[in-house]
Parts: sequence; structure tokens; C-alpha cells
Amino acid sequence: MKKYGIPTSQYSEYAESVHGQALLVRGNRQAPACNDCHDNHGAAPPGVTSVANVCAQCHSATRDLFVRSPHKTAFDTLGMAECTVCHGTHRIQFPTDAMIGGGTGSVCVQCHPGGSTGLAAATQMRASLENLKAAIADADAVLAQAADAGMDVSTARLDRDEANTQLILTRATTHAASPQQVARSIATGVTSAGKAKAVGTAALAEVAFRRRGLSVSIGVIVFVAVLLWLKYRQIRTSNQGGHAT
Repeated sequence: MKKYGIPTSQYSEYAESVHGQALLVRGNRQAPACNDCHDNHGAAPPGVTSVANVCAQCHSATRDLFVRSPHKTAFDTLGMAECTVCHGTHRIQFPTDAMIGGGTGSVCVQCHPGGSTGLAAATQMRASLENLKAAIADADAVLAQAADAGMDVSTARLDRDEANTQLILTRATTHAASPQQVARSIATGVTSAGKAKAVGTAALAEVAFRRRGLSVSIGVIVFVAVLLWLKYRQIRTSNQGGHAT
């Protein structure tokens, strides 16, 4: 392909991508390879309008969210290839939350300058994600402490897992480019994380109550033991006095 002026770095880029690592390193045969996107003998380079359709073969739910977003009309008007604008083509990296918002690593700043409505929306969605992650971290910390104390928090971990699932779903929901829709999804996750944390907090309160009860019980036992010992000494002293007489 080089003599035709066509890039020849596709394979090396694919090998470094999330798809290539899944197939070539981890041996996941469900990961897409060249023919999954380009076909076999009738292979042709995807055009601007077909790239997203190729991606949608595996990421249909995400594509549906994007199609209903305000980005769809803007991308069509500008002739932009949708998915690849943010994720690239062959060297597709594992997406992170840093891609959203206005910080380092954000893809939003490619089109939305500082002070724009679009960047404000992106920043709001990123803040929502961070809010849920913080709620999950709080729940994890409390549940871990309760488990270390010997309390059964397996039921609470189900709520914690539900919160984590909601976080994953919300990351996909960001493709709708709707802070309101993201906030609703986040609220569901925060509620689940809150339930998990509440159970963990109650378990720690129970641990504290048991420890106080144990301390009181030990104190009573020690007190009774001292009284018995004193009584024993008194009786022994009386018996020794009687023998001396």
C-alpha cells in the first residue's frame, strides 16, 4: 500500500489498541480483528458515514444514544465520522472518565472552547460521574471496615455492586450528551451506594454496641470476682481467728 501513498501503520496501531490487546494478548476471540470492520475479500476502507455503522455492530446501545444526541446533527453537518472523532480508528484506547469534561485528556475540548455551553455540559457530566465514584468509595470503605470486624455485609455488597453497574451504564449514557439524563442515572447509583453504606454503618454501630456490652460484662465479672475474693479472705481470717482461740 505504501507505493499508493496509503498508510501502512494500521496493524501496529491495532496491536496497541484495546481491541488488539484483547485478541493478541489476552486471546479473546470475540474481540474484533481486521475483517470484522473491513470484511474479507471485498474489503474496502470505511467511509465517513459507514465507520459508525461498523462500530455499531458491537456498540449498538452506545450508537443509539449518540444518534439521539445533539452531536449527531452537528457531526453530519460538518461531515465528521462520529465515533472516531473521540475514540480514534485503529489505535483505540480503553475509554476513561478523563475523556469527559475540560481537564487533561478530555476529548470535549477539541470542539468546545472554554466558557462554551458544550464544555459546561461536559464538565457537569464529569462531575456527576465523580460524585457516584465518591459515593461508591465511601460505601466500600465502610463495608470493608465492617467485614474486618466480623460482620456479614454480603447483602449490602449487592447494593454496592448495583451502584457500580449504574456507573458503567452512566458512562455509556454520556454519549447522549445530556447532563440531565446522566444526572438521573447517577442518582440511581448514588441511592444504591447510600443503601450499602447505611448497612455498613449500622453494622459498625452493632459492633460498637457489642464491644460496650462486652466491656460492661467483663467489668461486672471482675467486680463479682473481687467481691468473692474479699469474702473468701474474710471467711478465712475468721476461721484462723477461731482456731487461735
